[in-house]
Amino acid sequence: MRFLVMVLLVLALPFQAEAADIRSRVMMILDGSGSMWGRIDGKPKITIAKDVMAGLIRDLDPKTDMGLMAYGHRRKGDCRDIAVLSPVGRVDKRSLIAKVRAISPKGKTPISQSLIRASNKLGFRREQTAIVLVSDGLETCEGDPCAVARSLKMVNAIAKTYVIGFDVTEEEYRALQCIATETGGKFYRANNARELNSALRRTLADVRKPAPRKVQKPVPAKPARSDSKVSAPMRVKPAKPAAAPARLIALSLHAKLCASCDRLPAIEAHWNVRKDGKVLYDGLGVLYSDGPTIAPGSYDVTVRYHSSALVRRARLEIGKDGKQVGAVNLNGGSASLFAYATDRKTVPANPIFYQFYPFAGGKAQAKPLDVSAHSNGLTWLPAGRYRVVATHDTVKASAEIEIRPGQTTKHSFDMRIGFLKPAATVWSGGPAAKGTDYEVYASKADAESGKNRLQFGLTGKSFALKPGSYFVKAVYDFNNNSGARVVRIFPAEVGAGERAEPVFNLDAGLLKHEVTAKGGKFFAFQLRFLKLDNGGGKSVVAGRYIYAKGTQALEPGRYVMEAANDGGTYRSKPFDVMAGRTTRVEMAIP
Repeated sequence: MRFLVMVLLVLALPFQAEAADIRSRVMMILDGSGSMWGRIDGKPKITIAKDVMAGLIRDLDPKTDMGLMAYGHRRKGDCRDIAVLSPVGRVDKRSLIAKVRAISPKGKTPISQSLIRASNKLGFRREQTAIVLVSDGLETCEGDPCAVARSLKMVNAIAKTYVIGFDVTEEEYRALQCIATETGGKFYRANNARELNSALRRTLADVRKPAPRKVQKPVPAKPARSDSKVSAPMRVKPAKPAAAPARLIALSLHAKLCASCDRLPAIEAHWNVRKDGKVLYDGLGVLYSDGPTIAPGSYDVTVRYHSSALVRRARLEIGKDGKQVGAVNLNGGSASLFAYATDRKTVPANPIFYQFYPFAGGKAQAKPLDVSAHSNGLTWLPAGRYRVVATHDTVKASAEIEIRPGQTTKHSFDMRIGFLKPAATVWSGGPAAKGTDYEVYASKADAESGKNRLQFGLTGKSFALKPGSYFVKAVYDFNNNSGARVVRIFPAEVGAGERAEPVFNLDAGLLKHEVTAKGGKFFAFQLRFLKLDNGGGKSVVAGRYIYAKGTQALEPGRYVMEAANDGGTYRSKPFDVMAGRTTRVEMAIP
């Protein structure tokens, strides 16, 4: 007997080692809907959730791979506002915390579609895999989270969904609890920061627990035969309890991406089924025996693949056997995009924003599709031609791609950028020209005309630009909007991954002026600075000012001051402004 026990222990060791080495995989879904601005003890719920999540991430078990999703955090009233902020994988804690901190609640609560997308991104392949949903309310996008949870359970009986109801009512508690119940997960109720922190940590600890393994008990040896007439006592096996009846699938609805493509799994598409304008069913393509029924016949349907822009209106035929005839052809494919930020072409530009403009009538439409896309992910679209615009910081790049039914179109964008942070001095080695405006152009001609300006900013602005040659127009006004300006144009070079910080010499001079009036009275006073041509005849207005005393920055040249006061106009004697020097002019008027 002692030998048998030792054998069983030895056999169990590999399983224990395997369990210890398994990495758990968790997709966290954080509620970013507008209701998260509600307060607990005077503090917004979203602020509490961010603080708790940040602490959780900092203390995360290194054997836990985590991803992050959010919904309702970008647009109001949009049930498709669902985004994967970080795919499931080894965690860059600083980056993930920053993404949590950046969530700003705005919109609705599409829990059902979020669960579907999470399951697709997570990849339910094994034990210790789970979705964790943190929500403060009910589904607001006409979905059925409980039905979705049942469908997810049928796809993978091992994976679980954990739900944390944050500051929820009794009605919300019951509606959210069923998600965890249907998948074998757990539901926690949290009403403050301490309870939320405890619920999240208990959830992750539970996910890390390996599933108990059944160890088959040794069967006792049969008693040896003997001549004795005494028989061994009969062993009676206890009757097994009757299993609860399983929920049966009554109908599976299928779509496909192209005419020759295989059917897609029923759970991957959302169906809206109508008869004579009346909605008979709205949900995933799995209908259960205890749910809505669709009788043999013909129906109008709208089918959406996942929660994407790939949507098709079609006819659904249900045969006399109660099964779907054929499959709805979605006639769509996917785009897999990538934007690289370095010469190696493998380092992604982050953050990156993609927009898809479908072609119609031979040209790209002005309004983009309302879809979210991320690098190396699949964005599902109707077949056709698109103009794709990638934006990284203030840099944009565009390309035209063709989406073909049942295929994935790949494209990479060159988003290598550098940074230009200009500064200026009034003259060489002189005072800094604070408050200078900088305009960036692709050519000197554009800079001179002011057309096709690429970027604009004040002193201290760092411009993100693609590598190349540029022209910077520096506009300096010593007094800010006084009208007296120094304008210079300078060439600049920007390299990939580099930061250029040129200091431009405006080569200007300063004018300190003072106008005095008889009796010290000024009425409707205005001062102009007129730059004379070489002959001293014609003049151009170089600036205006409304105060009798001040300092101006002017380009080198010969000037006169013109003062208007109480209906009269008076001029000073001509004077010179020289680069690198300060000129003082005093003028008395009647």
